[in-house]
Parts: sequence; C-alpha cells; structure tokens
Amino acid sequence: ISICTNKLRARRKELKLTQQDMAEAIGISGCHYCQLEKGIRRMPLPFAKKIAITLGTTLDELFMQSSRPRKR
Repeated sequence: ISICTNKLRARRKELKLTQQDMAEAIGISGCHYCQLEKGIRRMPLPFAKKIAITLGTTLDELFMQSSRPRKR
C-alpha cells in the first residue's frame, strides 16, 4: 500500500503515540514500524488495517492522498 507518511505521522502524534507504541500495537519491531512510517518499506495490507484501527481512522482517510478539485 502506498502511504501518505505525513498523515500517518500527524495522526500518531495527535494521539500522543510513539513509534514504539504503534509497533507494539501491530506486532512488529520499532525499527520496522519506523521504516513503514517513513515509506522506506512497502506496507502490507494487514499492517495498514491494524494501523488504521489503532489510530481510530479508516484506511481511506489515512492512506489515500486528498484529491484536489480539477481546474477547468
């Protein structure tokens, strides 16, 4: 899954969660989570679902880039 790293980081910080908190919630190492959040590693769908649940949001809100209205 292609992630919008800024949204992911912002939502995590909004909830006052650390990268280690997130890693523990989805069952991976802190280093692995950091690489996912930075976009260094591709995010498998099962991890994306767990992250969205942990952050109390949806996959669409978290991982989809916001679309801007097209100019005509």
